[in-house]
Amino acid sequence: MKTVLIFVCACLGLGLADAATNVTAAEVEEILRHHNFLRRNAPPSPANMLPLVWNEELADQAHEWALNCTIEHGYPERPNTTYGTAVGQNIWLSSLAHINLTEVIQSWYDEIDFYNWEQTKCNPPPNGMCTHYTQVVWASTTDVGCSYYHCPNGHAVVVCNYGPRGNLANTRPYLEGPPCSQCPNKEGWCDEGLCVDCPAQNCDCSLDCKNCGELNRTTCTCTCKDGWDSPDCSVPCENGHAYCGANPGWPVPAYCTMDGFDVVNDYCREMCDHCDFATPGDPNACCEGQMCYNGGYLDEMTCQCVCPVGFGGIDCNGGTGTGTGTAEPTTKPTVPTPSTPGPSLECFVCNSGNVTETDPCHLEQEPHADTELCEPGESCIVRQTVDSEGHVLAVNRSCDIMSDCGIDDAPFAFEAFNVIEWRYCCNEHKCNGELLRMAGSGSTPMAPPTLALLLCLVLAVFPSVWE
Repeated sequence: MKTVLIFVCACLGLGLADAATNVTAAEVEEILRHHNFLRRNAPPSPANMLPLVWNEELADQAHEWALNCTIEHGYPERPNTTYGTAVGQNIWLSSLAHINLTEVIQSWYDEIDFYNWEQTKCNPPPNGMCTHYTQVVWASTTDVGCSYYHCPNGHAVVVCNYGPRGNLANTRPYLEGPPCSQCPNKEGWCDEGLCVDCPAQNCDCSLDCKNCGELNRTTCTCTCKDGWDSPDCSVPCENGHAYCGANPGWPVPAYCTMDGFDVVNDYCREMCDHCDFATPGDPNACCEGQMCYNGGYLDEMTCQCVCPVGFGGIDCNGGTGTGTGTAEPTTKPTVPTPSTPGPSLECFVCNSGNVTETDPCHLEQEPHADTELCEPGESCIVRQTVDSEGHVLAVNRSCDIMSDCGIDDAPFAFEAFNVIEWRYCCNEHKCNGELLRMAGSGSTPMAPPTLALLLCLVLAVFPSVWE
């Protein structure tokens, strides 16, 4: 027997007539039970895992797609009213007609064997595929809808759609830590390891406030001291992006409340008033403002940092051991020494000779981006600020490991005050899917991305076959 599984987020799909899912109530319960069992018990321990709930619209669209009896991925012509085409999809196709939904879901999850948590990536294909697994345990995915079909040729197909989709490039599927310690709603209510709203569901408050944080058991929330952030006060309060307070960038706190700038709240925590910096002697700080980084936390009895494996020193920013630091308190992370730049690269972004006024590139864009090689795991982010007439006002490049722009993602824009910022993502090999060439090589720049590339977010397709 051969079972073929493929995962991809598609932008276009061929549709059949509207079809309703054939999944029974008992099968819905089975699908949700096993998904959530795997999500709450995934190793390492998930800190921000949300439970999956059934979505009938996703299920209907899954059934409509299953009728194609194909391993190709996509969606019916009618869009999902909640998630549009931003839907994750797992497909199972078997040469046998028998379907066991629990076994199907488990087979997707079993790709965990091919996922390297420390390096945040899959083992190389064809046998190292793991995007089914990462979608099953993607913490911020909340809805699932599945269906199946017995094909005329005797095969069977199962389709599960997930919203919002997971598998963001260079991103782990969830945060590691004590269960419910990093819930997105900032509360610590927990239903056997899954973040829930209480008292709507069975829940308990096991939140452990770190670094002198104070627990309110009525709301299951921590009040953090200056210098600390996150639901359990375990993360240093930082502006974690070069664009926080910068121009070009997000120069003022007003960006925190602008439409289309939600990402600023994630990156610029202090600027957006989600937390406060600590200063030495701050009366509202823990241990007179002593800070710990890289997952370290304060021993409130000794006011020394307890550092994770691989980190040491007073603030867990140095050394290779574990334990507590003994030096003078510090309030800022150690700035890593810049590495020697590698050879410059050319990345074709846009060309004014073959775009129109309706194209996202407008009429004037730099024809290529010369970038320095970034550190492993980082992307070179090219940001172009364009006015309402399409004129380039500013160009900025930076190496960024935190950006939500994946290497294979199309450019996307922030817009405010009649100014648009286009973002392109590059690494040492590709820029938005287009191959780079070494500067000075004498070769011709690549052709610009097509309009379809500019409008779609596409993940590569890696088939795997099990005997």
